[in-house]
Amino acid sequence: MYKKTIIVAFILRLILFISLFILSLLFQSQAKKSPYKNLKRLQKFDLYDSVISSDDLWAIGVTKAKKCKLCKKLKKILLELSTVSTSSLRHVYKFAWADGYEYVEGIDGDEILFKDQLKIKTFPSIVLFPYGPKQLKASIILDKKEIKDILQIKEYKLRLRKLKMLLKKFLPSKVTILDSAKQKVLRKFTTEEDPNLRRVILFSKSSVVSPMYKKLSLQFDRRYVFGQSSNLKLANKFGLDNISSSSSLFISSRKGKNINVKLKHFTNKTWISATSSLAIPYSKPLSSPSIKILNDDHDINNQSKNALTYERVYNILNSNEEYVNVSKITSKKAWMKNCIKNSKFQGNNNHICIIGIFQFGDQAGGQELEAFQELATRSILRTGYGDGSKGSIQVERMPLSFMWTYGELQDNLMTQFIISRLPCMLIINPNKRYYSIRYGKIPLEIEPMHKFLFASLSGNTKLVKLPKHIDLENDIIEDRKEYASEDDAFDLLIQEEKKRKKKKKIRQSDEL
Repeated sequence: MYKKTIIVAFILRLILFISLFILSLLFQSQAKKSPYKNLKRLQKFDLYDSVISSDDLWAIGVTKAKKCKLCKKLKKILLELSTVSTSSLRHVYKFAWADGYEYVEGIDGDEILFKDQLKIKTFPSIVLFPYGPKQLKASIILDKKEIKDILQIKEYKLRLRKLKMLLKKFLPSKVTILDSAKQKVLRKFTTEEDPNLRRVILFSKSSVVSPMYKKLSLQFDRRYVFGQSSNLKLANKFGLDNISSSSSLFISSRKGKNINVKLKHFTNKTWISATSSLAIPYSKPLSSPSIKILNDDHDINNQSKNALTYERVYNILNSNEEYVNVSKITSKKAWMKNCIKNSKFQGNNNHICIIGIFQFGDQAGGQELEAFQELATRSILRTGYGDGSKGSIQVERMPLSFMWTYGELQDNLMTQFIISRLPCMLIINPNKRYYSIRYGKIPLEIEPMHKFLFASLSGNTKLVKLPKHIDLENDIIEDRKEYASEDDAFDLLIQEEKKRKKKKKIRQSDEL
């Protein structure tokens, strides 16, 4: 009897194991057959970890949990726009979909339905997030009727084209259209906005700015000012006899205010052909070391190498080794000018000071400073809002100012913000009086600093409220002399720490 029971139990376990194995195979085959596996699905923490803290423009289809024909149509279009190589939007938007009835992490860590988090009432919907980092309130729900009308079109290609056109109309742009070759127009382009940045001009037959070029103008606007022209007379000045169907890109070798616009013809000393339909090979090295990459693959016999793909133009622009200016805080005056009373952001309560506090000074801490400059250069840091109507997204730089100081010379700053070790990055809003700290190591790693900065600005990390008794104008930075050596500074820091502890003991004894 006992043996029979063991045999029956064994057979039942074997049957259960085989059943589970077959079910797993079925699920795997269904997953493989799923046409949407290449389209990112937002679940759980993705809304905060992937979307809100990102510097990309997201287009998210929000669908019902139950069967919905229009929802399937929307997912199919988003999949094609995000994966097909011919899609002009696949490098511009990040596409995803979300089940509106799925629970996600809320702001306070509580679980909340996706549809409730974004206040979505009808399905399917499309939600856009402008370039960020951004809060949830920056999300834009596109016009529900228009989305429904597009998805009800019977012909798939027309349906796809209509939705693509709608998404294109929401793309913000920092591209200036140059419709003339007059000196006045060129002078305005080179000096009026950010004269300390270099210029990029795209010559194209089209008078409409492409989605790719719009996104690049937003990604690199801390290093370049972008222009586009279909004017043949202006193209002639750049050595182009005609504006062909394949566009030509030129980058200035100097910064805006130093570009000579009075020349009858621009030369390679002023502008350099980055990639051109003419595919002119260069026999001499380029004068600017920051764009040395550009003469690597100018092959007159290989036109495809000069195509204006997103990856190629991105790499060309990113080859610029110049960094944005990061001010050094050496005195109370510099602290006030760059952070507390920065004239660029006067009266703006959202002004954020991002301060690199290093272990060493200029020479010994060169790698720390260089890493921080790279962080400032890479940080797009924008904010944008809209009302759901076409072209309503307005994107502006966030009011950020980057600066650095030598921590051991500014021990008062370290004491007031309770900084335990160096190097570190301090993010502070002097108006709202909150801050956050990220500690690093040498050599400084850019990626974790970059993520922390975005997380702090998107509300996805803990912010510390500054005590009321601390006076940011007088208690933080003190005017100091530069010390002869690192040892002198270190000894002084120890002495002052002893003095501080002694004063604290005296104060405690007086209170008792």
